[in-house]
Amino acid sequence: MPRKKLLRSRLKSLSQGKALRERLVWPLLAFVAFYLFGILGYYFIGLMTESPLASLRHSIYQSAIVLTSVGLQDILNSNDTWVGSIFTVILSFLGLSVMVYALSTITAFIVGGELRDFLEARRMEKRIEDMQDHFLICGGGETGQYVAEEMLATDQPFVLIEIDPDRATKLREIGDFCYLVADASDDTVLQDAGIERARGLISALSADKDNLLTVITARQMNPGLRIVSRCVQMENERKLRKAGANAVVSPNMIGGRRMANVLTRPGVVTFMDELMRDNSAIRFENVRIAPGHALENKTLAEANFHAIADVNIIATREPGQTNYQYNPRGNLILTAGITLIAIGLPAEITKLREYLS
Repeated sequence: MPRKKLLRSRLKSLSQGKALRERLVWPLLAFVAFYLFGILGYYFIGLMTESPLASLRHSIYQSAIVLTSVGLQDILNSNDTWVGSIFTVILSFLGLSVMVYALSTITAFIVGGELRDFLEARRMEKRIEDMQDHFLICGGGETGQYVAEEMLATDQPFVLIEIDPDRATKLREIGDFCYLVADASDDTVLQDAGIERARGLISALSADKDNLLTVITARQMNPGLRIVSRCVQMENERKLRKAGANAVVSPNMIGGRRMANVLTRPGVVTFMDELMRDNSAIRFENVRIAPGHALENKTLAEANFHAIADVNIIATREPGQTNYQYNPRGNLILTAGITLIAIGLPAEITKLREYLS
């Protein structure tokens, strides 16, 4: 599908609102204009024929019965003149044409699904406006689909942006989530997706140039946003990081390493596959102890995370450090900002995240 035809195509609340105006408002305005034209015409014709009923009230009535084709009673004696007869014929044909066009437009709007799409767009717009601390997924291809499935499995709020309407509709089959059909590199689209309130963004577009543009735009709009970008060619990794990506992932590199691990360490790969493929399987999660939280300055043993959620803390990282401490001991002090790596079922991970939020 050509890119120009897809830019901003059917953008939620923008394109649907424009369609509503063009398909419904303009026919209505045309009908009102012809109605006013008929009122003024019959009023002046009544004055010309010196009809005793020549008044604005009777002109309104005469114009209404002609335009709606409910009757042709000539209460103003307008047909006594050539001007009145010709005016009635013209107004009748024009009024009938406008009404047929308006009815066909409204019918097509309802039957064709545009009304449903418009209502869905307004509902989606409201949901996105209420979202806070969510994620943006730019691109609904194979990579974007797997990202969306993982987000749904771990109960993470997100908005998916996909430029292809057909692909976006197909993605809706995997679950209920917010989405926009638009160009993810457009700053207006990112603003509609709530990038100022977002916690992170994944650029999973098929071309590095598109990912680069999306990363630059997102970084300018939200300097504190965590951005992860897909990289098709590894020579572009440096450019993506320089543009503002916090992390760059190459599916080709990961695929190659995975193939080697399947060959040399099949047991480990099988275990990790169960984690990633089974939505009910255990998940890893990183959480932080916020300043002022009840667990701040307590030991890991005193925190008793098992009483909060059925999770295990398998690693920690102190603020400002790059290395993790694996299998931490119970006397570890939970300072403000410390990162904890937890493992547990998705529901338990959600409990932990809510407790520490």
